[in-house]
Amino acid sequence: MLKNFYFAKFIKYLLIFIGISIIFFLNIFLLRTIKIIYIFLKNYLFFFFVKKNKILYQKKNVSLEFPNKTSINKKLPINKTSINKKLPINKTSINKKLPINKTSINKKLPINKTSINKKLPINKTSINKKLPINKTSINKKLPINKTSINKKLPINKTSINKKLPINKTSINKKLPINKTSINKKLPINKTSINKKLPINKINYTLPPLFLLDKASKKKVTSIKNLKFIGNLIEKKLSDFGIQVKVVMIHSGPVITCYEIELAVGIKGSQIINLSRDLARSLSLTSLRVIEIIPGTNHMGIELPNPKRKIVRLIEIFDSDIYKNSTSKLTIALGKNIIGNPVIINLEKMSHILISGTTGSGKSIAINAIILSILYKSYPSDVKLILIDPKMLELSIYKDIPHLLTPVITNMKKVSHILNWTINEMEQRYQKMSKLGVRNLFEYNKKIFNLYKNNILKNKKKLELNSTEYLNTLPSIIIIIDELADLIMIDGKNIEKLIVRISQKARAAGIHLILATQRPSVNIITGLIKANIPTRIAFKVNSKIDSRTILDQIGAEKLLGKGDMLYLSNSISLIRIHGAFVSNQEVEKVIKYLKKQEKPSYIKNLFLQ
Repeated sequence: MLKNFYFAKFIKYLLIFIGISIIFFLNIFLLRTIKIIYIFLKNYLFFFFVKKNKILYQKKNVSLEFPNKTSINKKLPINKTSINKKLPINKTSINKKLPINKTSINKKLPINKTSINKKLPINKTSINKKLPINKTSINKKLPINKTSINKKLPINKTSINKKLPINKTSINKKLPINKTSINKKLPINKTSINKKLPINKINYTLPPLFLLDKASKKKVTSIKNLKFIGNLIEKKLSDFGIQVKVVMIHSGPVITCYEIELAVGIKGSQIINLSRDLARSLSLTSLRVIEIIPGTNHMGIELPNPKRKIVRLIEIFDSDIYKNSTSKLTIALGKNIIGNPVIINLEKMSHILISGTTGSGKSIAINAIILSILYKSYPSDVKLILIDPKMLELSIYKDIPHLLTPVITNMKKVSHILNWTINEMEQRYQKMSKLGVRNLFEYNKKIFNLYKNNILKNKKKLELNSTEYLNTLPSIIIIIDELADLIMIDGKNIEKLIVRISQKARAAGIHLILATQRPSVNIITGLIKANIPTRIAFKVNSKIDSRTILDQIGAEKLLGKGDMLYLSNSISLIRIHGAFVSNQEVEKVIKYLKKQEKPSYIKNLFLQ
């Protein structure tokens, strides 16, 4: 019974649901049907009345009064089919509905000649009256003729000169560009320079960089190779019972420095003693061990690169550190083991001692030093005295404008020129003492300021008894290519003169650059070493020669061809790869300098 009851109830609700659904769908269908019928009747009635109106209006021969634009846009869609059906645009209908024939056009739209002339002023007379296009009207209303232009727009010569001060007199009054004003405010004219400061820098230009050869941009070694060699160093040292760890790799153009950290209990002397065995295990002829890297507690192992990159001199000259240096005695040495340019200031270093065997790069380094000075200084700033016992190395610089004397190749004249240098040094000290200055830089600066302020007009104000005209003084650099030959000829006298100059000449602006192939104790004596602390060592033959020049070993393990060790008072020993300069580059620079100015030698120097 219960089952029949629930089944009957289910059938009841199902029938109710079906009935409601049928009513719902019928309502929707009826609504849509009513809407469609409404739209159909609406459109049919609209077009019925429109068609009737068209026929009526055609009989009366008047234009149709269609609904306005807004109503058309609202009621009529603008697609192509509806337009063609609702608005007949074919040719016949157009002619019927819109009377476009000639007669109708002439009646309703005045487009014929007479009507055009009356209503739209397009003929010549009407144009001239209403639109000012003829010559007279243009000249009256639009100022295009010459007189009107000159009156309204100030383009004529007189108006330009009055309103815009472009003439010569106005320029000279407002902008002081004339010669007299320049000479009053800035003493740059030739006469004032020649009278007061004979620094003829107007016609002289420093040599350009394009005279030097360009550097290659190829990479020397890859990072993978560097890491592989670092792991190999750790393995080989562990085979000898020494535990180390490579913590840093510094790759340069010629060598790579591997910075190692020692394990606890390992002594640095153990690695130094195993340097030859380590080089052999790495298939190298030699390597250099650095006992301590400045600023760290690490040691360094320097290995040569498989492929060597040439360091060009233009790379140093084109660097920011060389360009930003204001000193006229800036010298480019080369690049360090990291690849950064290295320069020194000869004014602070005073003198330089250079040593190296044949083929080590000593002569190329001297050429790089001379070119560094020529690229930075004018002939009035720096003077050179070149002493060349070989008669081959420095004779290429013959007759350049920076020379104070011709290139000296006669050894008998060397002592004479050194004595003249000592006398010049003493005279400079007297002049500096009168002005109360301590070095040549302060002396030249004070002289320049005195002339600039028109204070120094005669010699009496400085109480100088000399008949020589007081002026700025150039720096003097004496370069001796082979010191050993001079010592062999007149050892005691030459040594005495060199020591005298090296002791006192720095403040007077006189500097020595000495070079030798044989750094023995007889040539580089204790007195010379004591007064020349700045030294450059290229590859030497033995540890004894390295100790003679550097007071320590290491130069015997250099690679040659520009590989050097640089030592000075201010910094510790630095390994530098010297900049290479070819003879062709030197000849280009010398040829460029000779075209500009001739040398001014000291008169009767060897007759004194």
